[in-house]
Amino acid sequence: MIPGGAGWFGCRLLLTEPRRLLAAVAAVAAATLILAIQLGFFFGVIDTQARFADVIQGDLVLLHRAQTHLDRWNELEGIRPYQAGGVAGVERVVPVYRGGLRWENRADGSWRRVVGLALPPDGLLLDLPGRAGL
Repeated sequence: MIPGGAGWFGCRLLLTEPRRLLAAVAAVAAATLILAIQLGFFFGVIDTQARFADVIQGDLVLLHRAQTHLDRWNELEGIRPYQAGGVAGVERVVPVYRGGLRWENRADGSWRRVVGLALPPDGLLLDLPGRAGL
């Protein structure tokens, strides 16, 4: 650093006042910790949403074009799966239905949001560890 420059002045200011230096270091450390925690939550949500795509035994999954993430499903028109099934080389089309409900604990009045997936019982659609052909 060049003596007399803005960087030199900033370093001198921090080094001559240890409390200010300690406050600046603590603020940067707290911001870094909060960012790391938020990234952990974010990647946890992303991994949870992507898990469904990992366990499907299929070559192609049709989604509505307005769908932006796996937590909000836009319904396809009823004809679209049948149109996909009519394409040459498609062996079968399996619909997956999703629904949400409010699960209430009557003992304490708390509630949780539960998301359920409905799959046809006759097909091998999911590859779950420890489960033979769900």
